[in-house]
Amino acid sequence: MGCYRYKVNPKDVDFRGLMTVSALCDCVLQSAGEDADFGGFGVRNLQEHDATWVLSRLALETERVLGEHEEFSVTTWVESLDRIFTTRHHRVCDAKGDVVARATTQWSMINRTTRRLISLDWLGGCHTVDEKIGIERPAKLKPITDATSRETHAVRYSDIDFNGHTNTTRYFDWMFDMVELKRMEKGRVARLDANFLRESRYGDSVSLMMNTTECMDAFQTVLADNVIMSALVKWSLD
Repeated sequence: MGCYRYKVNPKDVDFRGLMTVSALCDCVLQSAGEDADFGGFGVRNLQEHDATWVLSRLALETERVLGEHEEFSVTTWVESLDRIFTTRHHRVCDAKGDVVARATTQWSMINRTTRRLISLDWLGGCHTVDEKIGIERPAKLKPITDATSRETHAVRYSDIDFNGHTNTTRYFDWMFDMVELKRMEKGRVARLDANFLRESRYGDSVSLMMNTTECMDAFQTVLADNVIMSALVKWSLD
């Protein structure tokens, strides 16, 4: 298991002074990258083989929201590895050691040139830890059939990452921008499920869709009639 320490910086908080879901997910994903680097199968290692990691699914549950300047840690480990996917867990604790969030991420590997999946068989020596995280695995989400809100977005420079496609957390930024402010004022994201099915890249024009109910919001991002990302947010209305 690897433990990585972070701090909630001013850029990571919203108008309430609380850490955004995007910023928290960014640290969760960063912990995965740091741990993979330590294990010798991080992005820099994979670039030598024209390969990279891509996120397939994510589940996040929160107990409370961290505030500005709080220090926290993310403990992460690889639970399982098969030919196509690897599952990694993440435990987020505050400075007192109390658990404030838990996450599970599922990853696959692609060739950077062809964008096709690569077998993970060569990672057979990767150390796994058979310890559960205490939340359900990321759900397979259904497409939205009746959106209550729709927007369009052109993928720009600030959206793309070193893999040449839209950064994972930018999808979360787009979808939370669609949520009414009063929901953000009073609500806490109790659980977030996200599925990443395809890529969007610089210059693409994507459609953003949301279907909202009393305690739940469903989102999806569509490119040329293909769903490329979908998410489901369950709110705790504190």
